[in-house]
Amino acid sequence: MRDGTEKPFPDIQRQRQDYESYLNGLRQSCNPGDLPPLLHGRQDENPPGHRGFQCWGNLTLLGLIGHVVGDTFRSNDAWERAVTETANEIAAYKIRCPCACN
Repeated sequence: MRDGTEKPFPDIQRQRQDYESYLNGLRQSCNPGDLPPLLHGRQDENPPGHRGFQCWGNLTLLGLIGHVVGDTFRSNDAWERAVTETANEIAAYKIRCPCACN
């Protein structure tokens, strides 16, 4: 955006809705290949570097370092939420797709 060559970011609410639709689509799938991106998406909702659906375009070196530190040294609470949400998604997948877990 600084030099006029990059497109501006779409509305953050629209991005959040699109992402939730994407995760919901994965959540309905019984394709084993759709489970890892669903789990990653759910886990990324917890560390400070991702919480609140932050925009990371045009990230500076300092911003990148902060992002990595926030993801690497997340709080125990964020860790527990990620583990719980992962376990819940796996349990739901096993109920929804019993044949995929054999």
